[in-house]
Amino acid sequence: MAVRKPFLSFPAWHIQEWVWHQQHSGAETRNSKDYTQFHDTLFNDCPELAWIRDVADAGKHCGLGRSTLEVREAVNTWPLNTTPLTITLNDGTTHEFADVLSRVIEYWRTKHFP
Repeated sequence: MAVRKPFLSFPAWHIQEWVWHQQHSGAETRNSKDYTQFHDTLFNDCPELAWIRDVADAGKHCGLGRSTLEVREAVNTWPLNTTPLTITLNDGTTHEFADVLSRVIEYWRTKHFP
């Protein structure tokens, strides 16, 4: 997956770790069925969060190869023109990053930080 300038995806995704640890003080995340179930619930409640995870992780690691990727590509051509950052999913649909990020922020705000 190609990713360029996904900076806002980092906090939008990694807040899940803070929520997890607040709800499960001292619990280990590595190889945890409960942590996996927590992620499954997040992604069920807000599918866009899985997309943000893919963008954040690919930006952090300069690409990803895991089999569970939903995002095929996240690119923009700014500042060369006014094309916004877009996310293309494996099913071929394209979404503006700003819209996806807004839905994720709204999810966090209403579900976990009312």
